[in-house]
This record gives sequence, C-alpha cells and structure tokens, in this order.
Amino acid sequence: MNAALTAAMVREASMPKTTTTEGKVPPFPVEVFPELLRNYAHELNRCDRWPLDYTGAAFLFAASVAIGNAFRVKVKEGWNAPAVLWILLVGRPGTIKTHPLESALSPIKRRDADAFDAYRAEHK
Repeated sequence: MNAALTAAMVREASMPKTTTTEGKVPPFPVEVFPELLRNYAHELNRCDRWPLDYTGAAFLFAASVAIGNAFRVKVKEGWNAPAVLWILLVGRPGTIKTHPLESALSPIKRRDADAFDAYRAEHK
C-alpha cells in the first residue's frame, strides 16, 4: 500500500499525544489566573498541545520563585515559612513538561541575568 505522507500527517505523528484523565480529575482551573496568563495557557494548549495542568503548575511555580524570600506565610503562631511552592510534573518522555517551565521562568531568568550584568558592570 503506497500512501503519500501529507504535511498534516507528519505534523500529527510528531506531536506528542496527551493523555486525559477525564472523569477522574477535574481540569486545571486556569480561570484563576489573570486574563493574560489564562489566554496564554489556552493558546499554548490549542497551538502546541501544552497540557493546561503543566502550564498552570509552571505559572504557580514561577510566581513562588518571583516572591522568593520577600514574603513569609504565618502557618501558626511561632511558625513562619517562606512562600515556596515545590512542583513535580509527572509524565512520559515527550509529554511537554519542560516547555511550560521554561516559558514561565524565562522572564525571571532574563531579569536575573540583567541584574547580574548590571552588578558586574558596577563592580569592575
């Protein structure tokens, strides 16, 4: 059987297949994010098939990185903890775990690099 490969067939075959837990776990509540992030998450999901839960978790993680040690959470009297969020993205290879993290952290990394460059220039 000779079937010509179309560009759409190649694109479809090269895109990772995302699995669904429909009926088991509610979808990630991206509506909690500001409109800009919500739209960004939906576009990445629609265009590049980035799972909404990975992208949402990456947004939350990036927010905790941006907060850093600037604020602490009072858990109870005498116990204050940094506003740190640890995440673990679980999925098979090729399920697009790294891309959402890189995307969410890139503004923070750029700002950090700019601050470091300014520091180096100031302390030559």
